Amino acid sequence: MANRMKRALHSGHVVYGSWLATCSPIAAEIMAHAGHDFLMIDGEHSPVSYETVLAMAQAMSATPCTPLMRVSSNDPAKIKQALDVGIQGVIVPMVNSAEEARAAVAACRYPREGTRGFASSRASLWGATMPEYVRSANEDTCVILQVEHPAAVENIDEILAVPGIDVAYVGVADLASFMGFTGQISELDASVDAAIDCVVSAAGKARVPLGIHCLSPEAAARRIRQGFRFMAIGGDARYIGGTARQQLQETKRLVR
Repeated sequence: MANRMKRALHSGHVVYGSWLATCSPIAAEIMAHAGHDFLMIDGEHSPVSYETVLAMAQAMSATPCTPLMRVSSNDPAKIKQALDVGIQGVIVPMVNSAEEARAAVAACRYPREGTRGFASSRASLWGATMPEYVRSANEDTCVILQVEHPAAVENIDEILAVPGIDVAYVGVADLASFMGFTGQISELDASVDAAIDCVVSAAGKARVPLGIHCLSPEAAARRIRQGFRFMAIGGDARYIGGTARQQLQETKRLVR
């Protein structure tokens, strides 16, 4: 299946998505039908298994929403497993050098462009469409590298010069934490804002789309005006918890 989100992104459009942290195919299905361009399954900070990732991708398959996954590390085996179950792009955490960027890109590409191994997996309908899938996979797979450490900011020009990067995704919380401001997500120290501005400038020169996670529509709108086009807003756990608290508090207020 063609990666509609990647094509829209590289045509200059803003693409909108969210995070999936509850390991729930039902949540994935609901969120996909809400109209997101992409949904990111969090394989780094949730206990999700690849069997569940498969079920979540299947739950999203009746919609135009592109299934993506953040893998737990820059490990070719983990990247290969995610792509084999039908994930159309991966976000690779903690990419701090050009060498690490090249390794991540190579893991997402079949030879001769990369090192990904062949298998009759769900991505090719268990081998039924293997020739067609192999011809299109290198072009359609989205490679998203997470910039979330001062070393990545320092090396950002070299990182973004690596061919095959589709998105430079700023991990605000970890970047702030590694810079000495643990817990900052929305209201950032000026030095963290300056580091993000450095990434924005470098991405503009390299013509690499920028991604970021925001907790509110207002914050997302500000980042889009700043130049971000791969926009993740909220997440399934946040929506469930936020709505639950809001409804409970409102009910208690009405009966006082």
